[in-house]
Amino acid sequence: MFHCIPFLAGAAAGTVITYVLKDHEARDRIRAGADRVVDGVRDGFERAGRAGRALVRPASTGTGPDTESDPRPATH
Repeated sequence: MFHCIPFLAGAAAGTVITYVLKDHEARDRIRAGADRVVDGVRDGFERAGRAGRALVRPASTGTGPDTESDPRPATH
């Protein structure tokens, strides 16, 4: 019974593709929807990039590489 699922999926895909190729209005609606999705994804990547840069921004008031060493000798 499951051997006919790929055939039915292919037939449905072929029907949709034929409909889109023949109907110019449907093609334009699909293209507009795809453009909105691409714009939304691009905007999401840009926002994520800005947030990442804000989190990784280097400190502008660093005092130098020797700040972590103890200048006083340790006494035991």
